[in-house]
Amino acid sequence: MFDPSQYKWLDQGITIPEGANEQEAIALFKFIDNKDWTRAKKNLVGRYYLEQLHKLKAENRLDSWKMSNDLNKEVRSWQRSNAFKKVKNMTITQDRNKFLISGMMIVMTGTILMYFLSALISQSFVIMFSIDLIVASVAFVLFVRNMALKYKMINRYVKKNVYVEMDVLGVILCICFKMILPKFLDLSLVLLFIVHFLQKKRFEKALSSIE
Repeated sequence: MFDPSQYKWLDQGITIPEGANEQEAIALFKFIDNKDWTRAKKNLVGRYYLEQLHKLKAENRLDSWKMSNDLNKEVRSWQRSNAFKKVKNMTITQDRNKFLISGMMIVMTGTILMYFLSALISQSFVIMFSIDLIVASVAFVLFVRNMALKYKMINRYVKKNVYVEMDVLGVILCICFKMILPKFLDLSLVLLFIVHFLQKKRFEKALSSIE
């Protein structure tokens, strides 16, 4: 039985329609999984295939779907089609939006965590320790979740090493400036936003390079 969820590079929630040729799907997804492609391209090809099946199913034309035994040739022909380009543009737009939203959430929650860290060290809280702790705890959960989403998007297109280095450097600089500069002069928001901006520019290049 074909189970799309076993392929970690594929968007979650995409299923194969009832009545589709599952042996064909298994062969195609094994072919995709073994290719030396980015996760983004693998997701794009797999998503296109399943979406075409669903479209034909809705039109009661599922039996008309024919796929060549030469999968390399078949996939190349898909990539030249307008339907594939439409799925590609939609996928890239979704991934870009997820990256941007998660990045901005990281900037905001990261700034809150830096404020709390500074308040914890100086024992000078905005309201009181318990309330500040609750706010910081919520910010931490959102920070972790959005960091995971951001790196899920990054891993689809490129290796994450440079992005990790940029994030670590940004946090180190925030902590250093917190220790050096007066309390009223806080650069956490600025520094985290600069990191986000630089990562966004790099990610945009990765998006534009997908075939």
